[in-house]
Amino acid sequence: MVAARHSCSHLIEVLRLILYRKLSVVWKVPDSAGIMALAVLPDEVRGHLCEERTEGIAPTWAQHRLETTHRVMQAFLKLGIFTAETIVNPVHGGQSKIIPTAQVEAFERAYVSLFMLARDQGRHIHKVALDLKTRGIQPAWDPE
Repeated sequence: MVAARHSCSHLIEVLRLILYRKLSVVWKVPDSAGIMALAVLPDEVRGHLCEERTEGIAPTWAQHRLETTHRVMQAFLKLGIFTAETIVNPVHGGQSKIIPTAQVEAFERAYVSLFMLARDQGRHIHKVALDLKTRGIQPAWDPE
């Protein structure tokens, strides 16, 4: 059934909704037999079965947005700087991890990488690092 695919759920879950009369609209498609003869509204099925969507982005996308590496993103997740949530992917129905967009935006407002700071100033990264060190400005996290 198309409704199962479009509502991030399995066919058996859609059939349960039909059997327990949870759906307001169910009709039979002419010239069809069996399960394929049943038609329902995908939006109604989605409303019953899909979790509320959390606004967020995949860790890989956050990594690109913050212009960092996979290793750094994994460290951020391990240290709890970002908390990844597991959701049901609305496209393929599998599980996906996302980082809430609000966390990424708050991080962007609070921190800047040494690389991005040097690039914006048009200076070499080592000179910017030395300048910050002489001013007593320490990294937010231990680089190790």
